Amino acid sequence: MSENFGLSVVEAMANGLPVIVSQEVGISDIIQEHNAGLVTNNLFTLNDALEIAFEGIPLGMRESALKLANEKFSWKEVAKQLSIFYREFHTDPCKQ
Repeated sequence: MSENFGLSVVEAMANGLPVIVSQEVGISDIIQEHNAGLVTNNLFTLNDALEIAFEGIPLGMRESALKLANEKFSWKEVAKQLSIFYREFHTDPCKQ
């Protein structure tokens, strides 16, 4: 099972929850880059990630998840990025 972007993942991070995602989720690279959760590539590493989560969330991961959600995926930021896209498309539709 996979979700291309992972809106539920962003919603969890916006509530200060580190996440566990598969590499199949489009947002997995960003999560890994910002240490906002754990990324798995199969059921065995999923099991390892769940064990880590049950033992205690790694230090700073909760704060990283919240910061990432607020900086990259807030409604204000999404609207800004969409506005930039529309302006660029309107200027040069062939560029896209």
